[in-house]
Amino acid sequence: MLLSDFGIDERFFAHTRGSDKETLSEHLSLTCNYYQKIVTCKNLAPLIDAIIEQIDSENALLIKEMFGNAIFLHDLRGGPQKPNNNA
Repeated sequence: MLLSDFGIDERFFAHTRGSDKETLSEHLSLTCNYYQKIVTCKNLAPLIDAIIEQIDSENALLIKEMFGNAIFLHDLRGGPQKPNNNA
């Protein structure tokens, strides 16, 4: 999934610490990787699936996809967004 799919410029920074700069794209990718590691290490997939099934079993696949997207897109919010000048 690319940020440009959501109309977001790929040149945004998520974090800047001195000369260390993490692009928003890199940050979101790391977030997803850590989420997958946590789900695997803690065996959370069955729990997440059970909760989603209780919410709406008919739309469970859609809800699970939306849940994953919410984690991936956690730093995005509405309003005008401008890329960093030095990206």
